[in-house]
Amino acid sequence: MSRDVAPPSPEFTPSITPDAGRLLPCQPLFLLAGLWAALVPLVWLLPAGWVPERGIWHARELLLGLAGAAAGGYLLTSLPAWTKGLLVPVRLTAGAVLLWCLARGAACLELMALLPAGGRITGLANALYFLFVAMALAVPLARAGVAGRGWIAAGLMLAAAAGAGLSGFGYVPAAALMLPFTLLLTYVGGRAVPAFTGVWLARISAAAAPPRPLAPVLLLPVIAAASLLEWSGWQMAAGWLWLAAAGLVLVRLPSWKTFRTFRYPALFWLHIAYAWLPAAFLLQALALWRPELIDPASARHALTMGAMGGMMMAVMLRPAMRRHDRRLLMTPLMTAALMLVQISALLRVLAAGIAFEGAVQGAALAWVLGWACFTCAFRPAVSGPIPRPAFSARLA
Repeated sequence: MSRDVAPPSPEFTPSITPDAGRLLPCQPLFLLAGLWAALVPLVWLLPAGWVPERGIWHARELLLGLAGAAAGGYLLTSLPAWTKGLLVPVRLTAGAVLLWCLARGAACLELMALLPAGGRITGLANALYFLFVAMALAVPLARAGVAGRGWIAAGLMLAAAAGAGLSGFGYVPAAALMLPFTLLLTYVGGRAVPAFTGVWLARISAAAAPPRPLAPVLLLPVIAAASLLEWSGWQMAAGWLWLAAAGLVLVRLPSWKTFRTFRYPALFWLHIAYAWLPAAFLLQALALWRPELIDPASARHALTMGAMGGMMMAVMLRPAMRRHDRRLLMTPLMTAALMLVQISALLRVLAAGIAFEGAVQGAALAWVLGWACFTCAFRPAVSGPIPRPAFSARLA
């Protein structure tokens, strides 16, 4: 394509850096995220007497461990595009990796009851990781005068506060623990998917109307209010706000031309993952109003496994994809990974209406196999250089 398309939003504009051979934060952190996502569900194979709180532990580790590593890798790698600066120094990448590994090690010792005051130490380690990433973002953003992205650092500090509150199993409510990751997924995905789609549509059809991104000024406060009301026990009001959040997403989705992206798998899987978001909000409202129809845990899994898991994997695979003629090419292993995670989410959400134990076990198996495929597919990107930029709408 000889002419330029309309420029995407600033966070997805390519950045040109003179140190193209430097390790990117997404390389080690994405690999660690994939490994941890595959390992955490194996806790269900341990004898129940060993780990009485394994359900809470696995949910917390998939949020703070998997989502924490994925968010840190994505945000630190994208930072130069936002500040028009150089890449994150290797020492900051090493610091983030070290703190994340310390938190996971503490979590494992806590799980096996080998660490005195394990919950408090694990909570502190989680908080240190998120505070480290937040400051690594906040300082360059402040120096560059990019005040509009300050809320991202604030969200990471909220995750740090949730991590610090883990003074024992179950201390932090699920709604509060999921809130920063839900906001990040909604905002980043709500801008990335239409930005990627707009560039691709303009490439194949000059007359294509650009997709309309989500309106975060309206949507994010509604999500935050719904989570806080649910946390406070105002179930009916929270349900109405989850319903409103689903409507605010659904009203924009028709302009995204999801079915047209079927011919471009690297983009199509982003659409599939983000479609779980309004479905999860609707299910959350239904779980609050009619828990006999769908239990709250299944509704939360629509968000954590379907939307978060699917979107994180689809984004994290992009740096490992081959690039040809401004297109990202997926391997069969990448396709298998994405399909397995979607099957896992579907089985877990439907578990309440079918043979529950069999569905949950099938969902766990599909999840583990999916992230094992991801790890194998992403591993070459760790040892070799990643083409720059790692995340850009110009490569839809």
